[in-house]
Amino acid sequence: MDAVISIDKDNGHSAAGVLFRYADDRNYYYFMVSEDGYFRLDVVFNETPRMLIPWTLCYFESPREIRLRIIVHGFSIALFLDNEWVGEIDDDTIDAGYIAFGGQNFSNKDAAYFSLSRMIIESRAVEVEIFYHSQVKNGIIPVENRKRLAQRLFDSGQYSAALIQIKKISRENPADAGLFLLMAKSLSMLFSYDEALVALDSCVELSDGYNKDIIIEKSGILYRMNRLLELRDFLNSHSDILNEDSFLLNLMGNAEDGLGRFDIAVDYYRKACNMESRNGVFRLNIARTLEKTGNHESSFAYYNEAALCFFRDENYDELTHVVSGMSRLKPGNKEGRILEGKVLFDEGRLEEASLIFQRLIKEGLEDSSVDFLYGIILRDKGFNDEALALFKSSAEKEEKFYPYWFRYAETLYLMGLPAEEVVLKAIELEPDNPWVHNLYGLILLSENRGEEAKLRLSKALELEKDSIDILINYSDAVASVDGIENALSLFSEGPEIPSVQNQMGNLLYDIGDYEKSANLYRKAMAGDSSNRNYKENLASALLKQDYVLAAEEILSGLMENHPTSATLEMIAQVAFRKGEYRRADTSFIEAIRLSPKNFRILLNYGDFLFTRLDYKGAGEIAERILADDGTGASENEKDDARQLLAKVKSALYDKYECSNCGKTWWVPKNIPLIDVVRLHGEPDGESPAGKCNKCGKVYCVACAIDHIRGSRFVCPDCNEYLKLSENYLKYLAMEYANR
Repeated sequence: MDAVISIDKDNGHSAAGVLFRYADDRNYYYFMVSEDGYFRLDVVFNETPRMLIPWTLCYFESPREIRLRIIVHGFSIALFLDNEWVGEIDDDTIDAGYIAFGGQNFSNKDAAYFSLSRMIIESRAVEVEIFYHSQVKNGIIPVENRKRLAQRLFDSGQYSAALIQIKKISRENPADAGLFLLMAKSLSMLFSYDEALVALDSCVELSDGYNKDIIIEKSGILYRMNRLLELRDFLNSHSDILNEDSFLLNLMGNAEDGLGRFDIAVDYYRKACNMESRNGVFRLNIARTLEKTGNHESSFAYYNEAALCFFRDENYDELTHVVSGMSRLKPGNKEGRILEGKVLFDEGRLEEASLIFQRLIKEGLEDSSVDFLYGIILRDKGFNDEALALFKSSAEKEEKFYPYWFRYAETLYLMGLPAEEVVLKAIELEPDNPWVHNLYGLILLSENRGEEAKLRLSKALELEKDSIDILINYSDAVASVDGIENALSLFSEGPEIPSVQNQMGNLLYDIGDYEKSANLYRKAMAGDSSNRNYKENLASALLKQDYVLAAEEILSGLMENHPTSATLEMIAQVAFRKGEYRRADTSFIEAIRLSPKNFRILLNYGDFLFTRLDYKGAGEIAERILADDGTGASENEKDDARQLLAKVKSALYDKYECSNCGKTWWVPKNIPLIDVVRLHGEPDGESPAGKCNKCGKVYCVACAIDHIRGSRFVCPDCNEYLKLSENYLKYLAMEYANR
C-alpha cells in the first residue's frame, strides 16, 4: 500500500495513518504518523490494543504531507515513510482484512483535520513478492533507522524483536560497541546469560576496555547467574567505578550478603544510601541483613525508613513486604499500622483505612497525618463536627504545613462557620497557591462581601489563568457586585464547556430567566450526561416554568441512584403540585433527614405544611430556624422564617390593637360565644378597657385609666362609656383576669 496523507498545521498534537487487515471494529492493525515526526504500529485484537512498535522518531522531510508505504508479506510487516524504511515487525495476529484511512486527535482542540490525497493498493501475489524482495529483503535499509528501531523495541520490553534487528545490523556492522551492549542487555532480559557475557566481551574489545555501562551490565548478569565470588572479585577490580555508583554498591552488598558476610554487606548498603538517600530498596536491604544478625531494633528502624520511602513513591507492592517485616519484628506496631492505613486510604479502601485510623486515635496516637486522613474520611461521611476537630488538631500540630490549614479552613467554610482567620493562615504559608485565594473568595462571598471576594478571586485567577472552576467562582463575585450581565460577559468567548454552560444557567436562573437557564442546563447535560448537578438544575428550572411532568421524568431517573436531599425536595414539590400530598410529605421528611441543616428545605416544608393547614407544624419549623442554637441559618433564611411564623399567627389568630398606643392582642379564631363578663378589682394595664360604641375606638386599661366616670372607663374622645361589647373583648378581659 502506498499513500500520501497530510496533517493540518493548526491541529496541535495529532496523528494520521492507515488501518489495515481490518477484520471488524474489534480486530485490525494501525500505522500512525504524528505531526512532530514520530510513527507507531499497533494491533487491536478483541478490542484490546497491543503495541508492536512504540512511538519512534522517523525524521521525515515534510512534516505536513507524508508518504506512507506498507509492505506485508505473510506475517512480516515493513513500514516506509517518504520512501525510506523506518521499521518492521513479525506478527501473526490477523491474516486478512480491509484498509482504511484514519486519524487521532491528542490535542485539547475539539477537532483535527487530515487529508488523504492518494492511495495505491497492490494485492497480487507476484507483484507483492517483487516489492518484498527488492525493497525489504534486499533493499537498502539505513543502519541508523534499524538501530533506532532496535532501541525503541528494547525500551518497550520487546527483547526478542529488538534482538532480531540487532543481529541484522551486526552482520553488516560488526564493529559497533554500542550495538553489542544492547545485544547483551536484550540477551540478559531473555535469560541467555552466557550469550550475553560473550556479547559483552565483544563490547569490551571494541571499547578498548571496561567502561561504567559495561561494568554495570556485567555485574548484573553475574549476580543473576549467582556467581557471587566472581562478582565480588570483578567489582573489587573496578573499585574506582564501584565507589561512585549506588547501584553497584548495593549489588556488592547483595554479593557479600549472599556470601554470609553480613557486616560488610551492611557497610556497602549504607554507602549506597548515602549516595541516594530516597531509595527505599537500599534501606530494605540493610533492614533484612540486620535482621539476620539479630539486631532487631536497628532492623526495625531501617524497615520503617524503607516503608516511608516506598509510600512516598507509591510503591505499594514493596511496602506490603516491608510492613510484613515490621510486624514480624514488632507485632502490632503502630508505625506499620499507620502505613497500612495510609496505603488503604490511597487505594480508596476507606472503610478499612477508617478502622485502622480509629483504633490508632483511640490508643492515644499523636500523629497529625492520621488525624488529617481520618478527618477526610469522616467529612466525606457527613460527620463534619468530628472531622473539623481532627483538622484543627492536625493543623495545630503542624503549624507550617499548608494542606492541614487549607482543609481546616475549607471545612469551616462548608459548615458555615467563621473561617477567615484560618484561611489567612493558609495564605501566609502558601501565598502563591491559587486555590487558597479561591477558597478565601468563596468565604467572602458567603458573607456578602462581594467587592473583597471579587478582588480575592481575581488574584486566584491571575495565579491559575486557565482554571474554569475559579472563573466560575469569580463570575459569582462579579454578579454580586456588577450585575448578571457583566458576569455573563466573562463567558462570551472560548469553547463550550459543560461547567460554564451550567454556571451561565445559574446566573440566568437567579434573575428569573428560567427558559434560557433551562436551555443552558440542557447543553451542559449534553456535554456531560453523567453530571447529577446539571440534571437537578434543569429539573428546578422546569419546575419554575410549571413543566411538572418534564421535571418529574428527570427526577425519577435521579432517584434510581442515591437520591440527594435536593432531588427529594423537588420530588416533594412535584407531588404537591399533582395533589399527591402523602408522597410530598414523605419526600420532604426524607430530604430533611439527609440534610438536617439545610434550612431552605426546612422552610419549603414549612410552607407545604401551612398550605395543608398544619399551622402547628409550620410554626414549629419557623421557631426551630429562629432558635439561637448556633445552627447557622442565614439572615435571609431567618427573615423567611419570621414571615412564615407571621403567616401561621395570622391563620390561627385575629389581630386587634389599642386605638391609642397600638398595643396588640392576638385572639384565637372561632372562640366560643361569651354572654356577660363582670370584673371586680383593679384590672391588668394590658387588658382591654372596652370599645366606644359611638366612635368605635378600642382602648387598653393603661390608656383609659385616667378617664373614669362613676368607676367606669369612658372614651377619651367621646366621653361615652367603654363597653366589653365584642366577643373578643370579653375573651381577652377574662384571659387577663384569669392570670
